[in-house]
Amino acid sequence: MQPHTALTLLLCLAATGTAGESFDLGKFTREATELILYSIVPAQLMEMDEHGNPTAAEKRKEKLHGYPVLGKIAATTPAIKAAMRDALLSALQPELRAPEAPNMCFQPRHAICLKQGSQHVDVLLCFECGNAKVRYLKPWADKSWSQEEALIDISDKGLDALNRLLDARGIQRDLPKSKAPPKR
Repeated sequence: MQPHTALTLLLCLAATGTAGESFDLGKFTREATELILYSIVPAQLMEMDEHGNPTAAEKRKEKLHGYPVLGKIAATTPAIKAAMRDALLSALQPELRAPEAPNMCFQPRHAICLKQGSQHVDVLLCFECGNAKVRYLKPWADKSWSQEEALIDISDKGLDALNRLLDARGIQRDLPKSKAPPKR
């Protein structure tokens, strides 16, 4: 079995525009012409005022699907593109995930945006619970589009590579509280 055959998602999305086609996320990842890695903060950790509303500073922050962006890296060289692609493809192999009790926290701290032609796919990754949300546009017969979402299992493979890319460029990362480095 090829390593990414389990990644075929019936997302009804197509770069060529035919509604109802199946979509292979692994193939799309390998063929994407543009990749952007984001360091994001889980939405429930946003700065709030005393009334529970986002602060003025929070409202000014760049967001990706509602998640505050700490920084991002566009794959501007073949080496960076290959590193991002390999890390995402590694994470998209859920059969490599350790068999633990499922955790459904979904607090994504990484996202990768993939583009190929007019098609755009965002993959928000939560390595804590081993889930990713794949967000994409679904074409309809009347030529309109709707934003859709699919939840998929992921492994923690690729996490270190993504963190190295962010760290090498001095991009801040939001660490899970259980994995925060010790204070000096």
